[in-house]
Amino acid sequence: MPLRGGSTDAAKLKRSPTKTKRMTIAIAARATDGVLLYADKKIIASDGATTEGCKIYRSQLENNGYIALASATNDAIAAEALAVDLISRAKGEKDQKRIWGTIQTAMVNWSQPYPAGELPNIQYLMALRTFDTARLYLLQLRNQIVPVPHRRAIGAGGRIVDAMLEDVLPESFPFEPKVVLFNAAYMVRKAKDNESSVGGGSKSNAIYIPDRGFARWIDETELWLAEELAATVDERLNATRRIVMSLGTISDNVEGSADALKKWMIGEAKSLTEKIVFKSLDDPLSS
Repeated sequence: MPLRGGSTDAAKLKRSPTKTKRMTIAIAARATDGVLLYADKKIIASDGATTEGCKIYRSQLENNGYIALASATNDAIAAEALAVDLISRAKGEKDQKRIWGTIQTAMVNWSQPYPAGELPNIQYLMALRTFDTARLYLLQLRNQIVPVPHRRAIGAGGRIVDAMLEDVLPESFPFEPKVVLFNAAYMVRKAKDNESSVGGGSKSNAIYIPDRGFARWIDETELWLAEELAATVDERLNATRRIVMSLGTISDNVEGSADALKKWMIGEAKSLTEKIVFKSLDDPLSS
């Protein structure tokens, strides 16, 4: 199975130490029964040229395991080469500790030829399922593997998303996969609108890896629609704020106005629910 929609032959991929400061956006989040990786499709080469492509790499592992990496980088060719290498090596291991050790060693060896200050700026969010438990991690060169208990954003767009994470995806209240996916779409859209190095109007990719069962590759068109609808959420929130702040100035029938606001909010929520379906969450990957 190809790791993504492109070449999986690491030997054909060239690395470049040339550095730029631009990166993109990737988000990882825990849901009630699995984990989500979500990334924009803007690819930045080491010379600053931009194209579009998938930045999520995935593969099955032994014992019903699964691994996926989402990258945010200023050197897409180098990031793909390393991702392919890491996943290829992880496929030969069977438990979490050995996978950790293998990946960490591979990152150190891959980084070794680069002098200090010339190492490409590469980060990954990793989803790893072993023995019916999916977990999230942050990977950063040269050798860092950091557990992500609930959610994390990386890349230039992370500056926008970090300020929203606790409000949008609070650690104390895990959501169902569909809700996490829509909230991730909302944050990615905000990053695209406010950070020039993120994907702009381009599409995104996402994968959901449950604790048990097949992974789900989310349809690009569904993600695009979710991001378009997410752009209207702030308008709805602003309308709610204006109504709430005006209630205190009404001398009579405050309760009636509050009831009207409640009905309006329920109607808006139902409207979004009807439009955001994510049918691909029910369409498991078979390989």
